[in-house]
Amino acid sequence: MLDSQISPPLNVNNILETGWFSANSPIPADGATLAQNVQRSPLLSTRQLDATVETINLQLGTEGDDTFSGTDGCDLFLGQAGNDTLAGRGGQDILVSGPGDDWLNGGTDNDLLLGIQGNNTLVGGSGDDRLLGGEGKDRLVGQSGDDTLWSGGGNDDLDGGPGLDTLNGGSGDDVLIDPDGGVLTGGAGRDEFRLGDGRLPDTPKIAIFPPVPDFTITDFAVGDDQLTLNFGIAFDDLTFLDTDNGTIVNAQSREGLVLLEGIDSEELTEDSFYFGDADLQASFQATLDQILTESGFPGISVSVISPDGTIWTSAQGVADLEVQTPLRPDDRFVIGSVTKLFTATTVLQLAEEGKLSLDDPMSHWLPEIAKRIPNGEHITVRQLLSHTSGVRNDDDDLAAAYLANPDIAQQEWTASDFLALIYDKEPMGEPGQFGYSNPNYTLLGEIIEAATDSALEQQFQTRIFEPLGLTDTFYAYPEDIPGGYVKSYYDESGDGNFEDILSQVHPSLSVKKAAGGIVSTPTDLARFAQALFSAELLSPTSLTEMVSDRNPFLGSFEYGLGVMYDDIPKVGRVLGHEGAQSVFGWRASMYHLPDFNLTIAITSNGFSESTDPVSSLWADIILNTIKQTAEASMLSSGV
Repeated sequence: MLDSQISPPLNVNNILETGWFSANSPIPADGATLAQNVQRSPLLSTRQLDATVETINLQLGTEGDDTFSGTDGCDLFLGQAGNDTLAGRGGQDILVSGPGDDWLNGGTDNDLLLGIQGNNTLVGGSGDDRLLGGEGKDRLVGQSGDDTLWSGGGNDDLDGGPGLDTLNGGSGDDVLIDPDGGVLTGGAGRDEFRLGDGRLPDTPKIAIFPPVPDFTITDFAVGDDQLTLNFGIAFDDLTFLDTDNGTIVNAQSREGLVLLEGIDSEELTEDSFYFGDADLQASFQATLDQILTESGFPGISVSVISPDGTIWTSAQGVADLEVQTPLRPDDRFVIGSVTKLFTATTVLQLAEEGKLSLDDPMSHWLPEIAKRIPNGEHITVRQLLSHTSGVRNDDDDLAAAYLANPDIAQQEWTASDFLALIYDKEPMGEPGQFGYSNPNYTLLGEIIEAATDSALEQQFQTRIFEPLGLTDTFYAYPEDIPGGYVKSYYDESGDGNFEDILSQVHPSLSVKKAAGGIVSTPTDLARFAQALFSAELLSPTSLTEMVSDRNPFLGSFEYGLGVMYDDIPKVGRVLGHEGAQSVFGWRASMYHLPDFNLTIAITSNGFSESTDPVSSLWADIILNTIKQTAEASMLSSGV
């Protein structure tokens, strides 16, 4: 929280008067003096740095485009002119932007990020962070933790992320986003308050009257501001309770969803609220119902983040054919090769931190394994990411091993077990030649563990799952996943007869570690894709590299550094990944369309050799969205 003792309230206009730099002298000539002033600043009066002047890592920017990567301790980065990349990583960090358009990421722990000038992106990361925007058009993202986000002038986007956050839009027409509870103040201007993550909160509440609100909006202005409710509800689901503090909005069985301070319920109309494009969402549901019926698949689950920021989720069919258990939106699925994009993101983060280089030879990290793989001493990390290593795929070898000894289907497989299948065998091709191969990513998982001296599961958790609040996403053996995941079914002959193959084999046989071992939900996958491709997890430079270094893949798709890429006329770029564990009956698809700000994630617990309803569904969702967007644009322009 911001220090309540600071008077006047801390904002962009008086940051320069907080005692550690001033408008007349923004950078003390002596770096130690700057560090000392920081420690004395009112900004830190309620939170002492875990560092002394001597241990603060101080970096002062130049007039160019600077890139600073922090340590596990306290970093103090001060950008100047240019478009700078300031990443704090571990420890309590203070990152300050300069006049350019900068990207700041606090990483883990409790950080302070200041976007003084320019159009900046500030990402808090995990921890209880404080983000303050400047006079430009800024994007502030708290991620996990109880964060405080304040913007200055400009039309800004503030996204608190998971945790109990405090958001203040300042002046300008701002969008204030919070998925799971907090206090929001729009400030001057016409603001949108966008609440929820697609489903109503289910956390227990103390039975008191009036109920404690999940969200509080301190200055909702009827007629100027808009309240967008992302809970899968409609206006008819709302009831209103007038209290001494304002109006409490209840939704279905959730009492105390939102408190609108100072508002009388009689002031509110249906126009005060927005629940998404009802016609568009109805088209999504109709398409899902039709495709599921025509395909005969057991079940399909979908999450869509629409261009207007609303979230639509739906699950149709059954999770278990034998007992006909209805499929739920929060049911988990094995996502197969969509895992590769999580692995690639982690590798690129390590490259940003200088913990490895994309051009490192595999033998640098895995010397013994490299000896057993043809051309192992010449294959680079980049080639593993892009499937241009020539490393042999393990599918045929795995099938042969199973036929030779069916008992292996009951064992838990390690990464070493999978890699042993391709040791000393003929490669798929020479390094530099494209060939999709799961062992590329099994090897990358081993490299991540070698570079960090920790388990891949921990790296996923710290770098991706926790900051984004992906509470239904796991990388673990099936028995270690609380609540498990849905059963899956395979239609080998394509006649609509789906069989439960996994009852005959150990589930871990389908989990190819860093190549395909994550279990998740469409809601979590959509959140991951949106965060990744909007530069929450990687710097803009790394994100550009991920999608630029491409080779021809399937059909019109190309393959970059862990990402599938297409550029479709009238649609634009399509970024994401597919996943299929065919014989085991799982299917997943996850795509983001940056030109429309549309994100789609689909999972299924069925796989057929004759039809692919998942691909049909995401294609129809894209077409329906583009059509609806075009019609809305024509109406707004008077055409």
